[in-house]
Amino acid sequence: MKKIFLLCLALITVSLSAQSRRFVYEVAMNPDSTQLVPMIKERTLLQVEKDKSYFLSENKLRRDSLLSTLAPELKSENRKDKNKAQPWPVAHTNYNYIIEKDYNPEKIVFAENIGPQASAYTEDRPMRWTLTEDTDNIAGYKVFKATCNFGGRKWIAWYTKDIQISDGPYKFKGLPGLIIKVQDDKGDYIYTLLTEEKINNSFPLNIKEDTKMLSRLDFERQQIIFESKPQDEKQKLFADSGFSGKRSGNFRGNGGRGGGGGMKGFGGGGQGRMRGMQEGSPNREMPQDSGTMSSYEKNFNAFKHKNSTAQNPIEIGL
Repeated sequence: MKKIFLLCLALITVSLSAQSRRFVYEVAMNPDSTQLVPMIKERTLLQVEKDKSYFLSENKLRRDSLLSTLAPELKSENRKDKNKAQPWPVAHTNYNYIIEKDYNPEKIVFAENIGPQASAYTEDRPMRWTLTEDTDNIAGYKVFKATCNFGGRKWIAWYTKDIQISDGPYKFKGLPGLIIKVQDDKGDYIYTLLTEEKINNSFPLNIKEDTKMLSRLDFERQQIIFESKPQDEKQKLFADSGFSGKRSGNFRGNGGRGGGGGMKGFGGGGQGRMRGMQEGSPNREMPQDSGTMSSYEKNFNAFKHKNSTAQNPIEIGL
C-alpha cells in the first residue's frame, strides 16, 4: 500500500511539473530617482501553469517554503513569551508580494501582507499595448517591440512569438508571446529573462485562503495606516499574531524596500506606489470614498521625505 501511495504521489508531481514552466527574470531597480545610486538586482520567477501564472521573487519562494515548515513552532514559541519573540529566519528580498494571473477569465490579483494580515486586491486597470514593427534579438530570441502606459509610467516591452505564452514579469501580460524584456522609459525598472529552469519542487504558490480582499485603493490606504504606526505598535501586532515582525535579512514591519511590488513604496515589501498620508490623523482608519486620492497626493512630498524607500516606486500614478 505504501509503495502504491508513493507511486501515485510521484505521478501527480510529474503531471504538475509537465504542466508548469518557470521563467527566471532579473529585475534591476533604481531605488532613488532623485540621486545617482547603483541599481539593485534580484532574481524573480514567473511560474506558468495550465490556466494561470504566479510571479514572485526567488527569495520569497525560499522564505515561504521555509516558513511553511517552521511557522507552527515559531508561533508557539512567540505566544509563550511575546516579549522575547523570535525573529523570522528568512532570506532578504525587496519584493514580498505574489501576483496571480488567471487566464480565463482574465484577472490579476496582487497579494502581500499588510503587517501580519495577508491582504490582496484585484487589478482594475487595463493594460493597453501598442504594437510596433521594431525587432531585436535578446537572450537568443527574435523579439518585437510594444509599448503601453501603466501605473504612471511608460513601458517598453520586447516579446517573442517563439514562446506562445501571453505573459511576462510583474503584472505585464497580453502580448502575442512571452515578454523577454520590459522596462520603463526612464530605465528605473528593467526586467530581463535570464533562463527557463526546471521545477524541482511542488511548493504551492496559491494565495492564502485567509487573505483579506480589498479594493486597490483601500489596499494602499491600509498600507499607509500600518506604516504610519509607531514601531512598538507594529511589533505588538506581529506578536499578537504569533510572529515577531523581526525578520532576519533586513526586514522591517511589512516587507522589503518598496522596489518591486507594485503597490507600496516602502515597507510594503513590493515596489510600489504608496502615496501620501491623510492630513491630521495618519493613524486612524481612512474613510472609503469615490476613488479619489487627492488628499494623499497633497502630502506625497512630505510622505516621501519621511519614508525614503518611497522615492522611486514602480507605480507612480493611479
